Amino acid sequence: MNRKIRILITLLFFLLTNIESTYSQSLEPNKEISLELISTTKAIFLNPSFSYRISRHYPYVGLLIGRHHTLNGDGLGLNLGDSFFPNGRNNRFNLFFTGSYHVVSFRNLSSSSLIENILVNQLTFGYGVECNLSKKISIHTSFSLGFLVEKRNFIQPIEKSSNYDTAGILSIGINYKILN
Repeated sequence: MNRKIRILITLLFFLLTNIESTYSQSLEPNKEISLELISTTKAIFLNPSFSYRISRHYPYVGLLIGRHHTLNGDGLGLNLGDSFFPNGRNNRFNLFFTGSYHVVSFRNLSSSSLIENILVNQLTFGYGVECNLSKKISIHTSFSLGFLVEKRNFIQPIEKSSNYDTAGILSIGINYKILN
C-alpha cells in the first residue's frame, strides 16, 4: 500500500509541475486537479481528483485509495461530489459547502478475519475553508457528516450482512488551478 501511494504522489507531483506547459493549448480555463488526504469513520484515503467550474459550483470526480481502520484491508473506490463557493473564490480565504458520495471496495488482507471484503457506500454534506496561496495553488480543509451503508461479504458464502451507520469525514488537500 505504501509503495502505491508513493508512486501516485510522485506521478501527481510530476503532473502538477508539467501540466501547464504540456496541456496549455488543449485545456479550457476553470479546471483544477486536487490531491486530498481524507479520514473517514471507516478508513483513511488518498484522493486525487479533477474538477470543473460551473458558476460557483465545482463538481468533481476522484479516485479513492485507502486502508480500512479495522479490517486491515486495502480499498479502491470512486469519489463524486460538488463544492459550492457562495462568495466565489477570489478572496484569500473562501468558505465553501460540499456534498460527496463515496463508493469503496475493501479487500481483507488478514487471514484471521472471517470477512472477505466490504463494500461501503457513503453520502455526506459539510463545509470547509480554502486558502489561496497563489493564483494557481490553494489549500483547503473540510468537515462533513452523513450516513453510510456497509455490505460485508464473509468467507462462508451463506453469510452476508449490511451495516447502516453515521459517517464523518475530515479532509485536507491542495488544489492546482489549470489555466484559471
